[in-house]
Amino acid sequence: MSKLMKIPAKVIRNEYITPTVFEMDLKPEGNLSFLAGQFVQFVLPDPRNPEKKLKRSYSICSAPETNFLRFCIKLVEDGLGTPQLTKFEVGQEINLIGPFGKFIYVESERAPFFISTGTGIAPFYSMLDSMKARQALPKKAISLLGVRTEDEILYDDYMSSYPNLDWIKAVSRPKGQWDGFHGRVTDYLRSLNNFAYNDYDYYLCGNGAMIKEVKEFLAEQGVEKKQIYQEIYFK
Repeated sequence: MSKLMKIPAKVIRNEYITPTVFEMDLKPEGNLSFLAGQFVQFVLPDPRNPEKKLKRSYSICSAPETNFLRFCIKLVEDGLGTPQLTKFEVGQEINLIGPFGKFIYVESERAPFFISTGTGIAPFYSMLDSMKARQALPKKAISLLGVRTEDEILYDDYMSSYPNLDWIKAVSRPKGQWDGFHGRVTDYLRSLNNFAYNDYDYYLCGNGAMIKEVKEFLAEQGVEKKQIYQEIYFK
């Protein structure tokens, strides 16, 4: 598929799932094949110049076997793209380009350790929900999500019921009584005692500061670069 080829897609659902995150489901024309973990670009009008277009990249949250594309998107109130996307209604059309990316699950003898902040969990949902994962469930896996407040936790029901998956939620600034881990994802990693870091491959997705800090910490634990995969999210 040409990287310049625009794929029309219609909105079939668009709704908030937390106070600041919304899911958008799109039905593309024809077949858009992708690998779990990949992303596509949305082609949007540029509000600064109606003659120009914006391209914004979002990871696909749904599994490759589904007949629609789901995206988990954080509203950036002063952004150029997401305020537009929140206003799209069912039936409206949007152009996509892609898929792109090499952030995909790599089978190995080591277990996967998924580390995300906010909507960085999207590609991990796709990876876990894919037929490939369902046919060969890992004997163990860990998914660690970092959010600021407890009302921003994503996909709790799904992750907590996933077979052989340890699901950890790190909340840095809880609003109320929070019985889970209080702190950032790096705080959680530093709190582990006698953890076998080299038994895992690490998949990091989210803000760049988190990824940098986690990579530095893992290097201190003797984890090799080949065990770390990353996808940085930008505003």
